[in-house]
Amino acid sequence: MPFILRQTFSSIVILLITTAVLYATMMRTPGETRAELYLPANAPPTEAQRAHMTQLIIEKNHLNDPCPLQYNYYWLNNLLR
Repeated sequence: MPFILRQTFSSIVILLITTAVLYATMMRTPGETRAELYLPANAPPTEAQRAHMTQLIIEKNHLNDPCPLQYNYYWLNNLLR
């Protein structure tokens, strides 16, 4: 039984470390660049409409919040739901 508990705990720790490193790597890109990933393929044609949609996506997904807040509060909470 201790072996199973130790392996489970190790797996959880490795998962958290891996996701934190990947998330930190992704956070190095600006919020606008990450927000553009959410834009639909048929995004609005004008630059003003595109900028407005990008800003809405940034606000909706909290992409301007600090990295620890985004990871700990938003991402991990959504993962645990």
